Amino acid sequence: MIMNNNLYKACLLALLALGGLTACRDTMNELRDGSVVKEKQNQSDLDHYIEQEFTKPYNIEVYYRYKESEISRNWVTSPARESNSIQFINVMKYLFLQPYEQLMGKDFVRRFSPQALVLNGTLGYNPPPANTNTKASTVNGVKIVFMNMNNFDFPTMKDEYARWEEYIESDPSWAASQKAWLDGINNGYLAKLKDSYLRTVFHESAHTFHQRVEYSKDFDKISNLDYKQANAINGWSRDGKNSLHYGFITNYASQESHEDFAELFGNYIVLTPEEWNARLASADVVPEGRTLSGKAIIEKKLDFMRTYMQNQWHLDIDSLRKYVQSRYPEFARQDFSQIHLNK
Repeated sequence: MIMNNNLYKACLLALLALGGLTACRDTMNELRDGSVVKEKQNQSDLDHYIEQEFTKPYNIEVYYRYKESEISRNWVTSPARESNSIQFINVMKYLFLQPYEQLMGKDFVRRFSPQALVLNGTLGYNPPPANTNTKASTVNGVKIVFMNMNNFDFPTMKDEYARWEEYIESDPSWAASQKAWLDGINNGYLAKLKDSYLRTVFHESAHTFHQRVEYSKDFDKISNLDYKQANAINGWSRDGKNSLHYGFITNYASQESHEDFAELFGNYIVLTPEEWNARLASADVVPEGRTLSGKAIIEKKLDFMRTYMQNQWHLDIDSLRKYVQSRYPEFARQDFSQIHLNK
């Protein structure tokens, strides 16, 4: 197989940064294992499926082939495998597009969804001096670059669910044990999915709302004195403080008000009531010199968001949350590895 010049440069950069052949070899392995790095080729079934399920109905482009113009040169990364890309597309349909459409209609989804999803196989490695990995990156809420696609793998457990159902009456003890095992797998799948993917896409969709019609400055005033800008990620630990205690659902939310809004929306939609309440319990602290707990501040922001979304966009965020999470229990039962083309 012949590497193109751009990929060769990426591989060479990894070699220089890491001081060894490992990253270069990993990149070559990614290419041989079903990745697609071809500038000109016939439309595959996956291309037709993306057009059928994403581009035509929702005006969303999905780039799963390595395309240098869509990738920052700051990262060393590799292409996504087609098999993992199929799973990603189907999961986004199941937990993002379909719940939104079911609640608000297709035209609404077209208006308030990112317009492009770019899929990369590995984490975006940031060479020295950073020596860090990027999970996802966004461009103004319009384009989301998702990393680590080649670890986006949720094998279906549908046969195991069928076996559990078969023994519910004849062997209830075994069936109960099987169900507990399946619930553990399902919860593990969801935890992995929420962390790097699902929360991100809902976060970015939140930006599309305020970019069209800005919410009242009253939201900004709630935490105006505590936004940390570039120090949002590491500033809290450096100062020996907890961002939750100051009314931020994550450290990143404390960057500025728009990120605060989007992080609150993304986390509220994807976290279960139990997970959300646990987060609020951790925030139920009044810092020294303050009069409100972090929990009270977060709830105040959430009430503001709830009113803005309902009055401005007729979107009931609690109903959206319910629609999304109603699909959680059946997640591991789904087979996300298949594509079904219309004839």
